[in-house]
This record gives sequence, C-alpha cells and structure tokens, in this order.
Amino acid sequence: MLAGCGTAEQTPSAPHYAAPDTQGRNVTLADLRGNVVLVAVWATWCPPCIEKLPELQRLHSELSDEGLVLLGVNIDARDADATVEAALARAGARFRNLRDPDYRIMRSFALTGVPAYLLIDRAGRLHARWSMEGNMSDLRRELQRLLRTEG
Repeated sequence: MLAGCGTAEQTPSAPHYAAPDTQGRNVTLADLRGNVVLVAVWATWCPPCIEKLPELQRLHSELSDEGLVLLGVNIDARDADATVEAALARAGARFRNLRDPDYRIMRSFALTGVPAYLLIDRAGRLHARWSMEGNMSDLRRELQRLLRTEG
C-alpha cells in the first residue's frame, strides 16, 4: 500500500535518524541529502522481507546511477549479526544495510510492521511510505517518477 505524504511544499522533513551500518559506521539520513533515498525496513524472521531482498537489489542495481540510494534497515536482535549477514549473502543483496535492534526506525517513522519502505526525496522530505501489501512495481514506478522530477 502506498501512502503519500502530500505535495512537496507540504511534505515534512524526514525525522532525524541514525544507525550503524553492518561495518559499524554510523549513517544518518541527513548525510544522504541530495539523493532519492529508499529505506527498506526488514527482519530475517519476516518471510516477505527475505523474499523482497533480491528485488531490492535489482532496484539498487538499476537505479543507483540515477541517484537512488537504497538503505536497508534490519531490526533483528543485537546478537543476530551473523544471521543478518547470511540472509543478505543468500539474497545477493549488496546495498548498504544498517542495524537497528532497538527499533528506533519504527518509532521515528511510526511504522507498525515489516516489511516497510520509506521514500525520501533529495531535499530530505518524507515523500511516501509503503507496506508491502501492494507490489514492487508500484514502488518502482514512484521511484522512477521521483528520480526524473528531481534530478
């Protein structure tokens, strides 16, 4: 399901959010301004999340040269690093992933479940959010539209 957040003039800035990536380097959404950012919130214990990882990798491969930054945010427990890395490797997912075992992303963006997807425009505004009740083709179309109109 796609839920838009209004027009560009009315769209609020995305909340401040920071988390370490799988190599321990801290990443903030503010660091990514100037890019269209797709945040994919997922967990290894969520079958639909695991199922979408290869498709997310395809989006990353196809659209990163157009200005898309795909950022995975995994919410598995603190001691699950090896499980998370194994799931990413099995799926062939090479896009950057953050670890958020404290569910800060869920609270910051008022998310109620996973998988969840957030689309942030080049100005750092929350453009839309998805739950994956819909399909990835809707997400792809909206990404392409936003990349075209802003870049």
